[in-house]
Amino acid sequence: MTAWGSSGNRAGGALTLAGTLEAAEAAAPVESLDVVARMLKERLGAASVSFLITDFNGSSVVRLTACWNATPGAWTWRT
Repeated sequence: MTAWGSSGNRAGGALTLAGTLEAAEAAAPVESLDVVARMLKERLGAASVSFLITDFNGSSVVRLTACWNATPGAWTWRT
């Protein structure tokens, strides 16, 4: 099951920022990073996806990396 919105255009079209944000907002809060990571994996063929999250003044940065496991639907998150 995919949470892609209509502007995300799963069927080979362009991966848009609007579609990506729409899909993230439609997902449960704890699943929003998984949804975006899955979209990037499917559309770009990514083996892993990293998100850099920072506070407003840039004094702290956390990297979340998702690696696709052999088990379908299983992500491994590392910080």
